[in-house]
Amino acid sequence: MENTTKFGVNPEGGATEDAVLEWRRKAVNIFSLVSAIAYLPPIILMVAGQAPPNGWPVHLIVMIGYACFVFSVLLHRASYRGRAWLIVSGGFVVALVHLVTLPHGPFGRALPAMLPIIAFVLLGARAGRGVTAISIGLLLFGPMLGRVPGLVETLTLEPAGEPLSQETILDQASSLIALLLGQMILLDRFHDFLMRSLASLQLEAGERTAAYADLEREMRERRRLEHEVAKAADEERRRLGADIH
Repeated sequence: MENTTKFGVNPEGGATEDAVLEWRRKAVNIFSLVSAIAYLPPIILMVAGQAPPNGWPVHLIVMIGYACFVFSVLLHRASYRGRAWLIVSGGFVVALVHLVTLPHGPFGRALPAMLPIIAFVLLGARAGRGVTAISIGLLLFGPMLGRVPGLVETLTLEPAGEPLSQETILDQASSLIALLLGQMILLDRFHDFLMRSLASLQLEAGERTAAYADLEREMRERRRLEHEVAKAADEERRRLGADIH
């Protein structure tokens, strides 16, 4: 059954949906450009060997993730949804390599909590929920990959440090997942409220436009009748004048 508001309007349809889609197109353009510029200095530092880890496999994977932002900027004529998914995919690539090689680092843990918000805003509620599920899996199992023998050494080309214990990984992941779910539920409720408000405003605007059109028709009809009455009165005066003469 189609989701409608109490006013009988589909909150995802009509002019409201067109306005939201147009806003999302512009948001993808701005976000992809800002992200490509903002992440350029860390990329330069990483390539220059000033940011750990410094193995070329990590560099290659992170550059692939960064390339997703760059291509999203360059392909500005492509579908905004495809470009938004490219941004999210690049974010997951970067988050995964950080969680494996630097599971204690803040960026690798924060990025999976941010990507669902980005997807929610740029792609809608359904995409946001799907990306939330992926982020939960990444937070749970990404650091676990760092415990695979030889994987960290292969990626960083350096001796691996002491991996996080499973208890620590689960404790950190559960805290981040609780935060992630809380913010996504809040965002989902706010999104629903916003779409319903936009739909009701659109309905009110349509009713007001229809009322103005009816009023304009009535005014035109009244002017026409007044003109006909005046014309009939003028003809009657001429006829009476002719009869008198």
